[in-house]
Amino acid sequence: MVQIKLFILASLSIVFLSSCQTNMLKQFAKVQNGMDKNDVVELMGSPNTSTRFHGKDRWIYVFYEDKVRYNKEIHFSEGHAVYIGEPWQAQPEKKADVVDKKNEASNLALEAEEKQNKEAAKRAYSDYEKQVRSEDKVQYMPVFEPVQ
Repeated sequence: MVQIKLFILASLSIVFLSSCQTNMLKQFAKVQNGMDKNDVVELMGSPNTSTRFHGKDRWIYVFYEDKVRYNKEIHFSEGHAVYIGEPWQAQPEKKADVVDKKNEASNLALEAEEKQNKEAAKRAYSDYEKQVRSEDKVQYMPVFEPVQ
């Protein structure tokens, strides 16, 4: 009799615990813009990863359903959700390598200008030294007539 009661109790526990499992995609769909961090943690649990990006807190959730991996993000500004969805990707024209290529020509021009400025500064210093030593002026030596 005791064994039957234990079996029934174990069966009910398993059924109860399995019914507590939630579909994470359905849970994630309940997250809305404007929710604060505490509400999101109560609904979704702690994020797998959290970072700070462009002045916003970025929470990344990773979960699996039917052997499929899902990455979802929530961005917070001043403690409230402002972006909910797929992992954020920078616009193609704002990616670092594109911006670097775009700025490469102006960087080369600035380097050339800096080099010219250094050369001009060297010449100016050299000219200043010559002026201080009076090397830049023609100096006349008196002409003496030989003594007879």
